[in-house]
Amino acid sequence: MSREIHLTYSNYDSPTLWAALRQPSTGKVWYIDAVTPTFETWGTLGRDADDYDFAVTSQGGSLWTADMPTGVPVGDYTIIFYIQSGASPSDDDAPISEVHGRWTGTQWLSTFDLMQGPGQTLVSVTVRTTGGTPAPGISVWVSDQNDSTTQLGYPRTTDASGQVEFYLSLDETYYVFCGHNNYSFADATIQPVSGTVAFTLDIATALTPTSSGEKKTCAELITRILHLVGRHDTSSTMPISEIILDALNEAMRKIAERVPQALELQVRDTTTYDVATGDYELDLTSISNLWHSHAIWVLNGTETHQITFRPKPWFNDRYPAPESVSEGLPTYWTRDGGTIRFSCPFSSNYNGLDIRFDYTKKPARFTSTSSTQTCDLDDADDGLILWAQAKALRAIAKGQQTLLVAAEAKESEWDGWLVEYESHCDLETEQNAEDRSSYILYEDVE
Repeated sequence: MSREIHLTYSNYDSPTLWAALRQPSTGKVWYIDAVTPTFETWGTLGRDADDYDFAVTSQGGSLWTADMPTGVPVGDYTIIFYIQSGASPSDDDAPISEVHGRWTGTQWLSTFDLMQGPGQTLVSVTVRTTGGTPAPGISVWVSDQNDSTTQLGYPRTTDASGQVEFYLSLDETYYVFCGHNNYSFADATIQPVSGTVAFTLDIATALTPTSSGEKKTCAELITRILHLVGRHDTSSTMPISEIILDALNEAMRKIAERVPQALELQVRDTTTYDVATGDYELDLTSISNLWHSHAIWVLNGTETHQITFRPKPWFNDRYPAPESVSEGLPTYWTRDGGTIRFSCPFSSNYNGLDIRFDYTKKPARFTSTSSTQTCDLDDADDGLILWAQAKALRAIAKGQQTLLVAAEAKESEWDGWLVEYESHCDLETEQNAEDRSSYILYEDVE
């Protein structure tokens, strides 16, 4: 890891900062320049600040970061920051700030992070279904009482493997509580002890929707449509199921294109891209499911900066050669096919900062007529059925006017359904039609 340690300090006059790592319990300092780094009393054998310092780097906007020195053992530490007055760190340099926290061996946990639990031991809890399947996206909290309203620390959300972590005390019993709209949960307790700090709880039971809005799998949708068009028990060689499969995928694409504000398709990606010095472009080909581009942010703590979108003609007119612009922090971006272009290259002040890219993803395609996939969009099954039914009727019509009229009627129903679905999404997101220009689709790559 890198940049684990953060400090807010003014960049005025471009100061030089450095830091030293201390043990609160002993007062000793990490001797970073030793062949085998270790903690020692400050000044041992005449050593001074220049033997104990590690670098603190400006990221711009008053944010400074530092890497935890290599080899530091797990423990609680104080990091003291100094402003350098001469050519090298000196014992006479003035301290300007300090932070307290815990080093886990891979992660620096501030005092705020340690509010995740009442203890000092990292304990992992994996929540799974009663069948042993990991349950991601579950809110989990612990208590020392059998009362879900009494929380110790903040609730945590399970990752893709169903896991969360808390800082708890050993030899204490904790009640584990979970929350999610799609699951019910059995009672559970854990008791961390030395050597046993990882727990797997098979306590989640998927709730069976009771309303007609339950999502159907792809195979169930196809079966339903085959019944609707009277082709469920035919021995015809016409590949009607494949036609319906194509129509379902087409319907999902049409919905996503018409309703880019659908919440189920929104992505806030903070892991794919980092700022790199001199970069003025981002290659989008690594995001295979990208549909609409929305917004770009440079994450820099309280100095987080949003880069403003401009249409390609406007952008090209004002920035015909962004790579030749002096370095800085870009103000504008545009999309050119599979590339995001910025109004200037990033300067080294922002190197390594995370970029948040907000976009609408494409709905996952149904892969086969027997697929057990469900549509990524909620409450969209009725629309999928209408569109696919219309296409199936056209396929089997073979010029029969009655069936063609029936197909046209289903297409008209589809149009009405889509308008209603769009209106529902507008209300759900408080997104008015005139704001729709914020969803940008320029030369999207299939």
